[in-house]
Amino acid sequence: MSSSGVIPQPLDLMRHLGPALDGARGVPGAEFRVVAQEGAVPAERSMADDLEEETEILEDVDEEETEDVQATAEESEDNEDNASDPGEGSVHGETVTQDEVLEKYKAPYDQGLDRVKFPADITQEIQRTWQKFLTLAGSPEHAGELIFNAWWGAAPSLHSSFLTPRTVLYLRLVQGISPVISALYHPTELRTQIEIISFRHLDRPVSTQGVEILRDAMLDMWEAELQGDFTPKARLGWFSLLNYWGGALCYFQREHATRIKIIHRSWREANKSVALPEEEEEMRCET
Repeated sequence: MSSSGVIPQPLDLMRHLGPALDGARGVPGAEFRVVAQEGAVPAERSMADDLEEETEILEDVDEEETEDVQATAEESEDNEDNASDPGEGSVHGETVTQDEVLEKYKAPYDQGLDRVKFPADITQEIQRTWQKFLTLAGSPEHAGELIFNAWWGAAPSLHSSFLTPRTVLYLRLVQGISPVISALYHPTELRTQIEIISFRHLDRPVSTQGVEILRDAMLDMWEAELQGDFTPKARLGWFSLLNYWGGALCYFQREHATRIKIIHRSWREANKSVALPEEEEEMRCET
């Protein structure tokens, strides 16, 4: 407190301490903190001490974040490796290992959607032939046209199922297949891609017989287009993949299409019940 008994304001303190601060600027590590409280004394503190404390805090935070990230990664890896059937009624089936996948998918499997990991050599052949096919086709649109023409010629009974304009459908076919091929090394991502496509086709009639027809048409087309590049191993890989994919379409169609139709019907009925009172009110106003 000053001799006059008046508590100095922060601005007054700064005026008095200004020369001292100017003199201390040349001193390394000197820092003055002015507190405008009665009885407060300017405190001098080393910047090195502050820096040391801040560094310790940051190191503690970094260690905690690193531990959290590692724990999350380990948990994700455990879930990826140990995933199994979540229970009855789930869209996810069992985890199919590399040794079992070719045996299980000798035919379309429509009892669930598994996590599958194809053998590495089979996966390489599938991806190699897909890229070779896209290169020979020259464009995604032409590649999609070749696939569509193979389906169209092999399954006249399914012509009514192709409702999308052909120019759009050609590109959409390739855009649907490519993410599946890219996900072959990642079972969870592969299953997710198949789920997405299956939900998009709930309004299309799908059967195991139709899957087999379209599968064989695609294999024959690739054999004609790629010739010697379409090796027996590549054919085996595509055969199993298309059975896995087509079986999932059949499973989703059977388990979910009816539910979706019920939801749509209920929604239409609900809209009608809301619209009727409004129409009656309009009629009363007109009369």
